[in-house]
Amino acid sequence: MFENKSGYSQTSNKDLHFILKIFSLCLPILGFLIYAKKKNSEPKAATSACEMAIAGIFIGISIKLFLYAYQR
Repeated sequence: MFENKSGYSQTSNKDLHFILKIFSLCLPILGFLIYAKKKNSEPKAATSACEMAIAGIFIGISIKLFLYAYQR
């Protein structure tokens, strides 16, 4: 983490924007890229992006299995 002369931590506690959460869910690779970019400066937003990317992977696998099982 970065600290200035007063010892104040410059990390942000803001959450990830709703639109970026949707993009991270639909395109998990984007979520992992957002996580990598924001993990030091905005840890809460980075965690949200990573959680949505992981959820997107599991949802995608579930849909693929469902479609495979009920193909015929």
